[in-house]
Order: sequence, then structure tokens, then C-alpha cells
Amino acid sequence: MKNLGRKIGIFITALIIILLLVNIFNRFFIPVKPVMTVSSNMAPTYEKYDVLFYSKSEDYNVNDPILVTVSNRQNSVTRIIKINEDGTFYAKADYNINSLPFEGSINKNQIVGKIVFSMKPYIFYPIIYIIQI
Repeated sequence: MKNLGRKIGIFITALIIILLLVNIFNRFFIPVKPVMTVSSNMAPTYEKYDVLFYSKSEDYNVNDPILVTVSNRQNSVTRIIKINEDGTFYAKADYNINSLPFEGSINKNQIVGKIVFSMKPYIFYPIIYIIQI
């Protein structure tokens, strides 16, 4: 019985180390990062709970979907509508509701990254859970 407890402890320790290594690898070596939408502000392009993959970019164009920092810790997905003369971007969500805080001019430093592709969430629930640990 004592041997079984030791094997379980070794297994749990190895599992924690593997999860930490996967998390470190994902954060620092993979250029594309996942994020899950929590609203329908980009419907029908991206539905609520879709998994979006974004990457950092230096080049942003009109009609690019982007991930933007709206407030201190809140990000939002929006689309670049036009590039202003002063170098800022006018962005707006696809779903046209006047009360959304995602419409207006944004600076380049507010952009977290460009949306590269998206997928439905049910495939990625285990991966997102592991990444969030």
C-alpha cells in the first residue's frame, strides 16, 4: 500500500511538470495564441465561445479582425474599418449595437494581435483548460 501511494505521488508530480512545460512552451515559443470569445459582438463572423487564434503583427490593414485592449484587463475582438490620417485605426464590431464599447479610434499600442483563424470550441476545451492552469 505504501508503494502505491508513492507511485501516485510520482505520477501527479510528473503530470504537474508536464503541464507547466506545455504552458511555458505555449507562452514563449508558439507565435499563435488562443483566446475564447465571450460575447456575440462579432457575430456572424465569430460566434460566442468560438476559439480564435491571434498573433502579434506590425502590419494592420482595413477589414483585419483584431484583438484590442478595451480596459485594464479586458480584451475585445473588433474589425479595422479605416486607417485614420494620424495613424490610429477606426474599429467597429461586426454586430451593430450602439451600446457596445468597441467602436472608435484605437492606437496601435492597444492592439494585442491580429486574428489568424478561428474554430468551434468543443474541440479545444481540454487544451484551453490546460493552458489556463
